Amino acid sequence: MNPPKEFDVIVVKDVRIPSSSPAVSLAADIYMPLVTKPCPAVVTMHSVRKDAMAGMGVRRFLRYFAKRGYASLLVDTRGTGSSDGEAVPLLSPSEGEDGAAVVEWIADQSWCDGAVGMWGSSHGGMLTLATASLRPPSLKAVVAMLAATDIERDLIHPAHQRGGIGYFGRFALLDIIFSMMPALRAGDDVDGQRWKARASGFTPLVLDAWRNKAGAPVWRERAVDIGRIEVPTFCVAGWRDVYCDNMIQAYEELSVPKKLLAGPWLHTFVDASPREPVSTAELTCDWWDRWLRDAETDNSADHDEMIYLEGTRPGWYTPRAWPPPDSLVRSYAVMGVDELAPVDERGATGEDEAIAAHQNDSTVGALTGLWTTPTAVFGYPLDQTDDDRRSMAFTSDALAEDLIITGRPVLRLVCGEDTTAVRCVAKLTDVDEAGRSRAIAVGVAGLTPGTRDEVTVTMNSTCYRVARRHRLRLVLADNDFPRLWPVNGPSCLAVASANRLSGAKGHWSRLELPILEESTLRPVAVPRPAKSTGGTSRVKLPAPVWVTSRDHVSGGAAVRIDTTEGAPYESGGEHLLIIDRTMRATVSDRNATSTEIKGSGRASVRTESGDDVIVEARVTVEDDQLRAEGLVEVNGIRVITRHWTA
Repeated sequence: MNPPKEFDVIVVKDVRIPSSSPAVSLAADIYMPLVTKPCPAVVTMHSVRKDAMAGMGVRRFLRYFAKRGYASLLVDTRGTGSSDGEAVPLLSPSEGEDGAAVVEWIADQSWCDGAVGMWGSSHGGMLTLATASLRPPSLKAVVAMLAATDIERDLIHPAHQRGGIGYFGRFALLDIIFSMMPALRAGDDVDGQRWKARASGFTPLVLDAWRNKAGAPVWRERAVDIGRIEVPTFCVAGWRDVYCDNMIQAYEELSVPKKLLAGPWLHTFVDASPREPVSTAELTCDWWDRWLRDAETDNSADHDEMIYLEGTRPGWYTPRAWPPPDSLVRSYAVMGVDELAPVDERGATGEDEAIAAHQNDSTVGALTGLWTTPTAVFGYPLDQTDDDRRSMAFTSDALAEDLIITGRPVLRLVCGEDTTAVRCVAKLTDVDEAGRSRAIAVGVAGLTPGTRDEVTVTMNSTCYRVARRHRLRLVLADNDFPRLWPVNGPSCLAVASANRLSGAKGHWSRLELPILEESTLRPVAVPRPAKSTGGTSRVKLPAPVWVTSRDHVSGGAAVRIDTTEGAPYESGGEHLLIIDRTMRATVSDRNATSTEIKGSGRASVRTESGDDVIVEARVTVEDDQLRAEGLVEVNGIRVITRHWTA
């Protein structure tokens, strides 16, 4: 096959685009291929600024798409960067409306042939799906990477439980930093008036999340209706990403031409992942070629699903479809106080003569990993044996053969009448021959204390091979710190389990696993990045720090995460934008009301105009209060200080 033709590229900075509101214009950088006739266009929109983190992260994609003949745009969302207006919470209706306005503006330009695609990662992916659900006429195809469609369920208040470090740590710091940071490029805000007005008057989005508790009606207004999407959609999911199950569910609900790439990634750009990097730029461009151009393309070697099998003997495969139609459900009985036993094909049931009970431990959860924080390149599950000991754990005998779990494990939980817990966190783990326990999937469900109704706890999607001689473990608790805010006061989780398996019908808890035969999976090759594609740095940055610790005197536990990121904010530029962040979450098993999450961030940069700028942000979240602070220094002089309390 002949290599695709490549074009020279010019960059046009800070182009003004009308939004869905007459008084608000949005700012865009356009990477324009030097072509002789109108061409298709692709656009991504993001809140972390084209002159900062967004530009640093995606400019290699913008240039790649432009070289392949696509006008490629990066747009600041309203109230961020060089765009006008006030920032709105993630997935507010106006975000999708702005996306639709941008798409139609692009299609109407003389350099565009009328075909527009939209793409994005994280918030950019959310905006892509939200825009597609509004059906702008000129939008022809989309690509959503590691994105959410329900921001309450998957980030702010996971599974509709009060959230912890994910949103109220990393995101809160970045929002304050980039909202208060002046323009870094000389032409983006010449007199500084936009920056001064915004930094002096904005309200951090974390306050909106604090005030709108789990289950508040406003969250339903900020969810994407996937069923309304009518254009071909390419979904990219990471098995260890905070939005993993959201992306998989979105793919399953689509009734349009679609494609799925699911790999072992945390919340990062897939092409820069330390594990199994894949050239998503190449796959995305192939998607644009297929749906945005008039010319016929050869899709004979294309695969609708490319899935990475985690666990023992990992690798890339393509199933016959997703969810795999070949899956068989294998049931395991929750037995006695610590056993997990397979139910044979004759459908034997259990007698509910056993009740296993466990008192809550607020410190449980940190060893499952940082997939919900989220971090980009570290935070995969640790050995969580210590957490298992502090929870209710049911373990199987050693497996006689490999077991490939593909889909969503489901726990049919029957609680004993002594249950006072208001939720159940269920984790499926892989216990190796050395006794180490690593999380495969996690699910959460609310409980009604004192009842024996069956509750379904659905875990996140997975594709994972458990090796022969390993064991399965079901771990139950009512806490998952620091992902969820701990439950106050003592509580008990009592589980109805089978005393023995027999032909008698019983009311007992059981685990259902979707199992796939390896013969139904075909190996598939994925395109690899030609070289490292992450941002380059001209200074040696400190290594990240991730510490989990216990105070055996106070009964407390703590998680500390330190990260430093740095890269030129302009392609080929001289000056680095360096962002340091520290997050610390502490909890006591003896007094959950003392739980605290503290985050601090510091961005330092020299602007194109020659100013040395420092922006600092701090957030403290306690059981009943949130405090935040932001400040800006220019050339060593503090020019803005803001404080917020909720």
